[in-house]
Amino acid sequence: MSLRVIDARSGDDVNVGDTVRYPDELHEDGRRHPDWWQLVRVVDYVFWATAVVQTPRGAVRVPLTVRFTHPRFPLQRVGFFPS
Repeated sequence: MSLRVIDARSGDDVNVGDTVRYPDELHEDGRRHPDWWQLVRVVDYVFWATAVVQTPRGAVRVPLTVRFTHPRFPLQRVGFFPS
């Protein structure tokens, strides 16, 4: 069963190579910066998964929240990217 990656903030499907952009937000330094990330790779195991993403600050590994049952995605395995 393959893993479907969903952006938790927008609810959109994200595939490898997709870039997710958020509106400019106020950051800790008091300035507004564009916020985005690009999904580079998904490391998928049965009960957990991680995503390798490229951000303006460099490449990072992010754990995904994996769900086997979700009302919006019945009978699908879904990994939610935290926002």
